[in-house]
Amino acid sequence: MCIWFPTFTPSSTGSVKLRALLLKAGPADQTPAKVSLYSNVDHLDFSDIAGLKPTQEFNVAQGREVGEYHVMSAKFPSVTSITLFFPASQGADTTRVYYVGFLGQWSERRTEPIVTVYESKPNLADHEKIQGLQSNFSAPPT
Repeated sequence: MCIWFPTFTPSSTGSVKLRALLLKAGPADQTPAKVSLYSNVDHLDFSDIAGLKPTQEFNVAQGREVGEYHVMSAKFPSVTSITLFFPASQGADTTRVYYVGFLGQWSERRTEPIVTVYESKPNLADHEKIQGLQSNFSAPPT
């Protein structure tokens, strides 16, 4: 039995540097066998999963406590959406997930590009004189 978990979107104005997945599932044979994480992939369905490699996978341990699964930080530097997929349980026909949490650092996304001008050797003749300045500025001797 496959379980499809919806896509989580942290915020429309930011992204998360994900450090860990928190998961509480069970009991016993109703615990998922593994969980697959897909980062920044929108609009997935069962037909897409077959040909798509997950960003990271974990085998889920049985237990009554919340499990903390640390992700590879290099694979999750700027998460804007994450999808969880539980392909099967550890023996039962049904799979139970009680809690899903994420640990990470949120940062605001810049929506506009930063425009800069770099001059390796400025030339005063290339720039307009600023109105209101009475001083005479001259180009440095070459």
